[in-house]
Amino acid sequence: MNSKTESKLADEVRTLRKELARRDRRIEQILREAATTESLALRGKRALLKNQEQLEETIEALRRTARELEEARFAAEQACEARARFLAVISHEMRTPMNGILGSLELLLNTDPDEEQRSLIHLTHDSAEALLAVINDVLDFSKADAGKVELEQLPFEVELCVQAVIGLQLEPAARKGLQLRAEIDSRIPPSVEGDALRLRQVLLNLVTNAIKFTETGEVVVRVSPVSSRTDYLRFEVSDTGIGIPADQIQNIFDAFSQADVSTTRNFGGTGLGLAISRNLVSLMGGELRVESAVGEGSTFSFEAHLPTAATCLLRERPEPRETPGGHFPGKSVLVVDDNAINRKVAERMLSLLGASVQVAENGAEAVDAVREGSFEIVFMDCSMPVMDGFEATRAIRRLPGSASQVLIYAMTAMADAEDERTCLEAGMNGYISKPVKLDTLRDVLTAQPRQAA
Repeated sequence: MNSKTESKLADEVRTLRKELARRDRRIEQILREAATTESLALRGKRALLKNQEQLEETIEALRRTARELEEARFAAEQACEARARFLAVISHEMRTPMNGILGSLELLLNTDPDEEQRSLIHLTHDSAEALLAVINDVLDFSKADAGKVELEQLPFEVELCVQAVIGLQLEPAARKGLQLRAEIDSRIPPSVEGDALRLRQVLLNLVTNAIKFTETGEVVVRVSPVSSRTDYLRFEVSDTGIGIPADQIQNIFDAFSQADVSTTRNFGGTGLGLAISRNLVSLMGGELRVESAVGEGSTFSFEAHLPTAATCLLRERPEPRETPGGHFPGKSVLVVDDNAINRKVAERMLSLLGASVQVAENGAEAVDAVREGSFEIVFMDCSMPVMDGFEATRAIRRLPGSASQVLIYAMTAMADAEDERTCLEAGMNGYISKPVKLDTLRDVLTAQPRQAA
């Protein structure tokens, strides 16, 4: 091999070595990059696993929170239901003796007492009525707080509703020398659709408060149409009373609150009336507002959705009473009540009205009495041992002949609208809530209610 060839081979060898060295460096670089990528992938995998664990922990925490919230909601609903049941029981148990107290006082007023005795009876009666108002307020507030107040949509006359409120408060206003009157716009429809009972409750609360906080002057109830809102009526109750300080106005709508602590001390009350009224007005599609100036008086106002009724109501003329003074000699009546005092009070009241009265202690006795006797009206308590009033009514409706058509009125300490529906569904003709008044019994004896289906 000549030197030229050797030199060429040497150059090729050097070139190959350089290429091999370059490739070795490239392979090392690739291996390093691969190692780095693998390390990053491993770290990424570990991060993903950690994130997955955190996500699973978060999901589990959310599930626990959801379960706890559901349990808390269920517990709150149970507590609300328990409170409602408790208050309903308390209301029933308090109304039962209140019926005996108020009924006995009304009977005493019919025994021709002297002036001092009459005054004491009135004082006791007013105190008992105040206690009953507290019971009603607490029960109504509990129902509103639980969202269980539903408004009826039935035709009624606004004027009659307002005049009924005025009639109830004329005597308290007169005792304080106050003028109480109504101003009803002539554009008000003859009849509207809504809940007359709840509207009356709101107006009665407002008028009662107005009289309570007014010493001189007048209380006026105004009703007018709302030009800017179709099917809405505006109600106002204005007084010339003590007024409300501006910084206290918002407080008066809170439950158990009045303008200040001295208000309760000086005027009494639970502070629930306006809170209840505000809730009811809200259900009617309005808002209860007040304008007031200290020493000048206050005006409470609200608008209520009361569309014009499709048909105009015809006022029923009162049926003539059977004898002068509202007595009903020979009217055969059965009183069913497990409470001896309430039986005695009802018996005395009905006897005072001239009715012939027989009593029964439970539903089973009532069914037997109706089967064997001949009664025109049965006054039926609902909660009784042996057989309650609902079961007794259904049993009476199954009796043969005319006995099944006897008029049955619930006379019960249950005071809920749902209770009234239950009574009517059981086959009763009407419903009277205790405490029972003499005038209420007189109206029932006078009326000609529908026969049971």
